[in-house]
Amino acid sequence: MRFLIILLCIWLSSILASAQSKAKLSIQPNDHIVFIGNTFAERMQHFGYFETLFQLQYPEAKLQFRNMGWSADEPQLQPRPLHFGPQNEHLTNAQAGVIFLCFGMNESYQGADGLTSYIQNLQTRIRNLKSQRFNGKTAPRLVLVSPIAHEKIAKLRLDPTMHNQQLQLYTASMKQLALQENITFINLFDESQKLFSADQKNYTINGIHLTDEGYQKVAIMMMNELQLANQEAINWGNLQALRELIVEKNRQFFFRWRPVNSEYIFGRRKEPFGVENFPGEMEMIDQILEDLDQQIWSTVSALKS
Repeated sequence: MRFLIILLCIWLSSILASAQSKAKLSIQPNDHIVFIGNTFAERMQHFGYFETLFQLQYPEAKLQFRNMGWSADEPQLQPRPLHFGPQNEHLTNAQAGVIFLCFGMNESYQGADGLTSYIQNLQTRIRNLKSQRFNGKTAPRLVLVSPIAHEKIAKLRLDPTMHNQQLQLYTASMKQLALQENITFINLFDESQKLFSADQKNYTINGIHLTDEGYQKVAIMMMNELQLANQEAINWGNLQALRELIVEKNRQFFFRWRPVNSEYIFGRRKEPFGVENFPGEMEMIDQILEDLDQQIWSTVSALKS
């Protein structure tokens, strides 16, 4: 099986090497940008590094970011609470104009045997998203993000070699699909594997979920993959206030999107209890989010002036 996986990786790599270009992400003023996908996407909200760099790249655009990542999500599998609503409904509420899709880590454990099914499901989800008009005007611009490599953690005594061969295979197929669908692709596998191999410190907590510093490094990788200026020399201390605003905005949005007492908001106890208090509280959180977005934009402008 390992030999077959390696052969498939080499074969796919040779096909991809012939590709001359990849779709470049275009950003418009007032774009609403949404992250969907697995644990990698969900945990981004706690650190804010990528959004910090991205906002600084477009200081006058007034971009709005919302994180809808959900641990263990897959393209065709997104378990939700009763009456939570389908993902497309929430993307419409967010008026998504740009969507980052972060998949592949969960699915890679199925190995070569699960690859065809995964790519088919991913293509179906991509085409469904491309057929929508979440912002009421245009189809969303999509960015497909590969999984990171599996880092070797000495104390776990786990050899990630086989899993990394599987991740390489899935990443190559995701890149091929992105080229086929003419959407932007971010290859985190190759660059994270280089990082993990070159440094003795650990950038993940368990081999596959990034630490704070891991997300900082990956944010730079993502910006470089998007060809958005060289991000190697960054004074994060100067950006701390902006990043804290972004993390707080993400926290407030989480309360709005995934409230703990959801049974009273959209579940079986919405009537009669929830309709009394929660609509007003949701409006208050919406105002908090609007205020935080304004603070983020003002801080970005001040940093770039």
